[in-house]
Amino acid sequence: MESPSNANKPSSINLGNTSLKEKNGPSNLILKESLRLQAPKLYKIPLIPVNCSFDIVTERTTNTIPLKPMTGQERRVVQSDVTVLFAVRRPGCGSCRFHGRQLTELAKQENICLVGAIKETGVDDPSLLEFYQDYFKFPIYKDEKWNIYNAMGGRKLSVRKLLGNANKLRKRFRKNAIKNVPFGGDIWTQGGVLIFDKQGELRYCYYEDFGDELNIEELRAAVQAARLPAL
Repeated sequence: MESPSNANKPSSINLGNTSLKEKNGPSNLILKESLRLQAPKLYKIPLIPVNCSFDIVTERTTNTIPLKPMTGQERRVVQSDVTVLFAVRRPGCGSCRFHGRQLTELAKQENICLVGAIKETGVDDPSLLEFYQDYFKFPIYKDEKWNIYNAMGGRKLSVRKLLGNANKLRKRFRKNAIKNVPFGGDIWTQGGVLIFDKQGELRYCYYEDFGDELNIEELRAAVQAARLPAL
Protein backbone atom coordinates (compact mmCIF):
# COMPACT_ATOMS: atom_id res chain seq x y z
CA MET A 1 0.00 0.00 0.00
CA GLU A 2 1.32 3.41 -0.88
CA SER A 3 1.77 6.04 1.79
CA PRO A 4 -0.54 9.06 2.14
CA SER A 5 0.21 11.90 -0.25
CA ASN A 6 2.07 13.90 2.40
CA ALA A 7 4.31 11.03 3.48
CA ASN A 8 7.03 11.80 0.96
CA LYS A 9 7.09 15.53 1.65
CA PRO A 10 9.60 17.08 4.04
CA SER A 11 8.13 17.21 7.53
CA SER A 12 7.10 20.56 9.01
CA ILE A 13 8.14 19.21 12.38
CA ASN A 14 11.88 19.02 12.74
CA LEU A 15 12.80 16.95 15.76
CA GLY A 16 16.44 17.94 15.37
CA ASN A 17 19.47 15.88 16.24
CA THR A 18 19.44 13.74 19.33
CA SER A 19 22.46 13.27 21.50
CA LEU A 20 23.37 12.14 24.97
CA LYS A 21 26.10 13.64 27.03
CA GLU A 22 27.40 11.83 30.08
CA LYS A 23 27.68 13.83 33.27
CA ASN A 24 28.41 12.21 36.63
CA GLY A 25 27.51 8.74 35.44
CA PRO A 26 24.89 7.16 33.18
CA SER A 27 21.94 8.17 35.38
CA ASN A 28 22.60 11.87 34.64
CA LEU A 29 22.59 11.97 30.85
CA ILE A 30 21.67 15.30 29.31
CA LEU A 31 19.55 15.64 26.15
CA LYS A 32 20.07 18.43 23.65
CA GLU A 33 17.42 21.14 23.74
CA SER A 34 17.22 21.16 19.92
CA LEU A 35 15.06 18.02 20.04
CA ARG A 36 12.16 19.96 21.51
CA LEU A 37 12.28 23.17 19.47
CA GLN A 38 9.26 22.37 17.30
CA ALA A 39 7.71 19.65 19.44
CA PRO A 40 4.43 21.56 20.11
CA LYS A 41 3.23 20.56 16.63
CA LEU A 42 4.02 16.95 17.41
CA TYR A 43 1.91 17.10 20.58
CA LYS A 44 -1.24 17.94 18.59
CA ILE A 45 -1.11 14.90 16.31
CA PRO A 46 -4.48 13.09 16.56
CA LEU A 47 -4.26 9.42 17.51
CA ILE A 48 -7.03 6.84 17.22
CA PRO A 49 -7.14 4.11 19.91
CA VAL A 50 -7.00 0.64 18.36
CA ASN A 51 -8.48 -2.28 20.28
CA CYS A 52 -6.86 -5.64 19.50
CA SER A 53 -8.74 -7.68 22.11
CA PHE A 54 -11.02 -10.63 21.35
CA ASP A 55 -9.18 -11.47 18.09
CA ILE A 56 -10.57 -8.50 16.22
CA VAL A 57 -9.14 -5.08 15.36
CA THR A 58 -11.45 -2.14 16.03
CA GLU A 59 -10.81 1.58 15.92
CA ARG A 60 -12.38 3.80 18.57
CA THR A 61 -12.59 6.91 16.41
CA THR A 62 -14.86 8.72 18.87
CA ASN A 63 -12.00 8.54 21.40
CA THR A 64 -9.39 10.18 19.15
CA ILE A 65 -6.93 12.08 21.32
CA PRO A 66 -3.93 14.38 20.66
CA LEU A 67 -0.55 12.84 21.33
CA LYS A 68 0.43 14.87 24.40
CA PRO A 69 -2.79 14.27 26.40
CA MET A 70 -2.55 10.61 25.39
CA THR A 71 0.83 10.27 27.09
CA GLY A 72 -0.62 11.62 30.33
CA GLN A 73 -3.72 9.45 30.09
CA GLU A 74 -1.77 6.24 29.58
CA ARG A 75 0.88 7.19 32.13
CA ARG A 76 -1.74 7.61 34.85
CA VAL A 77 -3.16 4.14 34.13
CA VAL A 78 0.16 2.43 34.90
CA GLN A 79 1.34 5.06 37.42
CA SER A 80 4.60 5.79 35.66
CA ASP A 81 6.54 9.01 35.15
CA VAL A 82 7.88 8.37 31.63
CA THR A 83 6.03 7.44 28.43
CA VAL A 84 7.82 5.56 25.66
CA LEU A 85 6.11 5.55 22.26
CA PHE A 86 7.11 2.88 19.75
CA ALA A 87 6.38 4.06 16.20
CA VAL A 88 6.04 0.68 14.49
CA ARG A 89 7.08 0.46 10.85
CA ARG A 90 4.96 -2.65 10.21
CA PRO A 91 3.41 -5.03 12.77
CA GLY A 92 4.06 -8.10 10.61
CA CYS A 93 7.77 -7.34 10.26
CA GLY A 94 9.96 -9.69 12.26
CA SER A 95 12.38 -6.89 13.05
CA CYS A 96 9.60 -4.71 14.50
CA ARG A 97 8.37 -7.69 16.48
CA PHE A 98 11.85 -8.24 17.89
CA HIS A 99 11.97 -4.54 18.84
CA GLY A 100 8.59 -4.97 20.50
CA ARG A 101 10.01 -7.72 22.69
CA GLN A 102 13.04 -5.59 23.54
CA LEU A 103 10.84 -2.71 24.63
CA THR A 104 8.61 -5.06 26.61
CA GLU A 105 11.65 -6.12 28.65
CA LEU A 106 12.66 -2.49 29.11
CA ALA A 107 9.17 -1.68 30.40
CA LYS A 108 9.46 -4.45 33.00
CA GLN A 109 12.85 -3.22 34.17
CA GLU A 110 12.24 0.55 34.17
CA ASN A 111 8.55 0.90 35.09
CA ILE A 112 7.76 2.98 32.02
CA CYS A 113 4.46 3.59 30.29
CA LEU A 114 4.80 1.91 26.90
CA VAL A 115 2.47 2.56 23.94
CA GLY A 116 2.60 1.82 20.23
CA ALA A 117 1.72 3.79 17.11
CA ILE A 118 0.85 2.20 13.78
CA LYS A 119 0.14 3.63 10.34
CA GLU A 120 -2.66 1.39 9.11
CA THR A 121 -5.46 -0.97 9.97
CA GLY A 122 -7.41 -3.15 7.57
CA VAL A 123 -4.37 -4.07 5.46
CA ASP A 124 -3.12 -7.05 7.52
CA ASP A 125 -5.15 -7.23 10.72
CA PRO A 126 -4.12 -10.86 11.50
CA SER A 127 -0.48 -9.70 11.71
CA LEU A 128 -1.47 -6.76 13.90
CA LEU A 129 -3.31 -9.13 16.25
CA GLU A 130 -0.24 -11.39 16.40
CA PHE A 131 1.96 -8.39 17.09
CA TYR A 132 -0.25 -7.36 20.01
CA GLN A 133 -0.77 -10.82 21.45
CA ASP A 134 2.76 -12.19 21.13
CA TYR A 135 5.23 -9.31 20.94
CA PHE A 136 3.84 -6.01 22.25
CA LYS A 137 0.80 -6.23 24.54
CA PHE A 138 0.46 -2.53 25.21
CA PRO A 139 -1.99 0.18 24.10
CA ILE A 140 -1.86 0.84 20.37
CA TYR A 141 -2.89 3.99 18.51
CA LYS A 142 -3.32 4.65 14.82
CA ASP A 143 -1.54 7.66 13.34
CA GLU A 144 -3.87 7.92 10.36
CA LYS A 145 -1.91 10.53 8.40
CA TRP A 146 1.51 9.18 9.42
CA ASN A 147 2.36 12.47 11.12
CA ILE A 148 4.66 10.90 13.71
CA TYR A 149 6.63 9.14 10.98
CA ASN A 150 6.85 12.32 8.91
CA ALA A 151 7.95 14.25 11.99
CA MET A 152 10.79 11.76 12.31
CA GLY A 153 11.85 12.64 8.78
CA GLY A 154 9.71 10.25 6.72
CA ARG A 155 12.84 8.15 6.31
CA LYS A 156 12.56 5.38 3.73
CA LEU A 157 14.01 1.90 3.93
CA SER A 158 15.99 1.15 0.78
CA VAL A 159 15.67 -2.07 -1.22
CA ARG A 160 19.41 -2.52 -0.87
CA LYS A 161 19.24 -2.42 2.92
CA LEU A 162 16.17 -4.65 2.99
CA LEU A 163 17.88 -7.35 0.94
CA GLY A 164 21.30 -6.85 2.50
CA ASN A 165 20.02 -7.68 5.98
CA ALA A 166 17.89 -10.65 4.95
CA ASN A 167 20.25 -13.46 6.01
CA LYS A 168 21.14 -11.84 9.34
CA LEU A 169 17.50 -11.26 10.17
CA ARG A 170 16.41 -14.78 9.22
CA LYS A 171 18.95 -16.14 11.73
CA ARG A 172 17.73 -13.72 14.41
CA PHE A 173 14.11 -14.67 13.82
CA ARG A 174 14.85 -18.40 14.03
CA LYS A 175 16.91 -17.98 17.19
CA ASN A 176 14.18 -15.97 18.91
CA ALA A 177 11.16 -17.86 17.52
CA ILE A 178 9.80 -14.77 15.76
CA LYS A 179 7.35 -15.11 12.91
CA ASN A 180 8.12 -12.73 10.04
CA VAL A 181 5.30 -11.80 7.67
CA PRO A 182 7.06 -10.40 4.57
CA PHE A 183 4.13 -8.45 3.12
CA GLY A 184 1.10 -6.52 4.30
CA GLY A 185 0.95 -2.76 4.56
CA ASP A 186 3.70 -0.19 4.15
CA ILE A 187 7.20 -1.68 4.38
CA TRP A 188 9.24 1.41 3.64
CA THR A 189 8.53 4.32 6.00
CA GLN A 190 10.67 3.78 9.07
CA GLY A 191 9.70 4.42 12.66
CA GLY A 192 11.53 4.61 15.95
CA VAL A 193 11.04 5.43 19.62
CA LEU A 194 9.97 8.70 21.28
CA ILE A 195 10.40 9.31 25.01
CA PHE A 196 8.25 11.79 26.96
CA ASP A 197 8.65 12.99 30.55
CA LYS A 198 5.93 13.28 33.20
CA GLN A 199 4.82 16.65 31.78
CA GLY A 200 4.39 15.04 28.38
CA GLU A 201 7.39 16.89 26.98
CA LEU A 202 9.42 15.16 24.28
CA ARG A 203 12.85 14.35 25.66
CA TYR A 204 14.38 11.88 23.24
CA CYS A 205 14.03 10.49 19.72
CA TYR A 206 15.56 7.18 18.64
CA TYR A 207 15.44 6.37 14.93
CA GLU A 208 14.88 2.87 13.61
CA ASP A 209 17.91 1.47 11.79
CA PHE A 210 16.64 -1.52 9.85
CA GLY A 211 18.52 -4.71 10.58
CA ASP A 212 19.85 -3.55 13.93
CA GLU A 213 18.60 -4.41 17.37
CA LEU A 214 17.49 -1.48 19.50
CA ASN A 215 20.25 -0.08 21.67
CA ILE A 216 18.47 -0.75 24.94
CA GLU A 217 21.19 0.78 27.09
CA GLU A 218 20.89 4.02 25.14
CA LEU A 219 17.13 3.97 25.59
CA ARG A 220 17.50 3.13 29.28
CA ALA A 221 19.81 6.13 29.71
CA ALA A 222 17.30 8.34 27.90
CA VAL A 223 14.49 7.12 30.18
CA GLN A 224 16.59 7.91 33.24
CA ALA A 225 17.42 11.34 31.81
CA ALA A 226 13.71 12.01 31.21
CA ARG A 227 13.15 11.50 34.93
CA LEU A 228 15.44 14.43 35.65
CA PRO A 229 14.43 18.10 35.27
CA ALA A 230 14.81 19.36 31.71
CA LEU A 231 17.81 21.63 31.18
